[in-house]
Amino acid sequence: MYGSDALFVIVSVIITISGILAIFIPFWIFRIRNEIIKTNKLLTRLIELNGGINPDHYIIDSSTKPTKQCPKCGKANKKTDSACIYCGTNLQNIL
Repeated sequence: MYGSDALFVIVSVIITISGILAIFIPFWIFRIRNEIIKTNKLLTRLIELNGGINPDHYIIDSSTKPTKQCPKCGKANKKTDSACIYCGTNLQNIL
C-alpha cells in the first residue's frame, strides 16, 4: 500500500513539473527567437551602412563617371577640371 502511494506522489510531481515547463518554455523560445531576429536585422542594417558585402557593387562600369587623378594629392577630380579642386595642381596635361 505504501509503495503505490509513494509511486503516485513521484509520478504526480513529475507530471506537475512537466506541465509547468510546457507552459513556460515556449515563451523563452519565442523570446530568444525574437531577439535573434532583431539582432540579425540590426547587423544586416550595419552591413548595408558599411558598404555591403557585395563585391560587384564596386566594379567600375560604363555608368561610372570618368575622373582624373591628381598627381600631388591623389584625389579624384572630374575629367573636365583643369585644376585639382583640393590642392589646386594643374591637371591640363594629365589624361
